[in-house]
Amino acid sequence: MTVPRGQSRYAGLIRLNDPDLVTIMLGTNDLCSGLSAGQIAGRMENFLDTIIDVGKPVLLVSPPILQFGEWVMDDEIIEESQDLGNAYRELAERKGLPVCRRGGMGDRDDLRRGAFLSGRACDIRAKDE
Repeated sequence: MTVPRGQSRYAGLIRLNDPDLVTIMLGTNDLCSGLSAGQIAGRMENFLDTIIDVGKPVLLVSPPILQFGEWVMDDEIIEESQDLGNAYRELAERKGLPVCRRGGMGDRDDLRRGAFLSGRACDIRAKDE
């Protein structure tokens, strides 16, 4: 799935299901299709505006930084994935939303440590086992 453009059906689905929290992690497929971090963040901002209007708390999750391998064979995509995390952090700050940022995709140390959550007056880090 890619970041939806324009108005989406998701606002209606959120109203129908009435979740306590809406967690959004999108953008990796957009990167792999050639969009820049800036383009993806722009789409995400439009999408978030629609979701925020529903009135439920939103957590924005930045996709992991891509690693060179079978799916990613272009250094530019890896760089854009790093930029996407920064763009999402800036977007979340502008919107007053918490953001969870992951490190490298498939990095065992990162998976063991877990993601960190930061946002309005919080900085929660998973503890090492």
